[in-house]
Amino acid sequence: VTLDANYVYWSSKGGSGMPGGIYRRHKQDGAPEAFEPAIPGANRLLLDGDVLYYSAAVAGSSEVGRCDTTSLTCTVLATQPEPAIGIARFGNDLFFTAPPSRVRVVDVDSGAESTSWMVPNGVSLLVAHAGFLYGTSTNKVWRAQFAMPAPVEEQELIGANALAVVDGTVVVAQVTSMGGLYHLGTFEAPAPLVTDQEQIATLASRDGWLYFATFGDGMIKRIPSAGGTPQIIEPNEPSANGVAVDGTHVYFTQHQPGGALRRLALP
Repeated sequence: VTLDANYVYWSSKGGSGMPGGIYRRHKQDGAPEAFEPAIPGANRLLLDGDVLYYSAAVAGSSEVGRCDTTSLTCTVLATQPEPAIGIARFGNDLFFTAPPSRVRVVDVDSGAESTSWMVPNGVSLLVAHAGFLYGTSTNKVWRAQFAMPAPVEEQELIGANALAVVDGTVVVAQVTSMGGLYHLGTFEAPAPLVTDQEQIATLASRDGWLYFATFGDGMIKRIPSAGGTPQIIEPNEPSANGVAVDGTHVYFTQHQPGGALRRLALP
């Protein structure tokens, strides 16, 4: 799930009479609007201005592409047999994962592939920040400079999963039964912001707060971006997954058949 000033965008596997694809809805009112053509395996979304980038994976094939948020039309940029999940953008380059151990790079306009990188095995999610591409792989977090993608620096972190840029620094989450959020300001020594959380599924930041969903105990929480004791915003959301936040609300999706897009007023 992601936001702009007026709309909330999300991907759906389908259900409750709504086919799988990419959708948006005005924050205040109105019915969901579908992007065309339908992309039933849509997964990660990355909003950059009036362009929405996506990754999608279905059995035996996957794709990455871009959607125009004015016309609500989507264009495929690249396809592959491996499941594309993580995506990130830097300049004219769109980076996306090609498991088990490759990141591909294509032009955001033409889809022409410029290069591919070898990264730690089990590559999953990506984020671009301050001249580096950061990623998570099986029990590792890693980074590589855009100007010189080798060598890849890596650190062990059990259950490394979601990534976000928070107050100018990358934060990584652990999707484990006693997981935490770790600050990568000093990459060689990830610093814990919070620990003992039940399977952190996703995270987002706004105005000095870091928001996250814990899949294991079904809660929406937040902590100060410098770390601290979690505040529970919603205690009973067992399938909460994607999280996004603006100045007034936190938005999240429910990852289950017949799930929903919900929002809660900020404390």
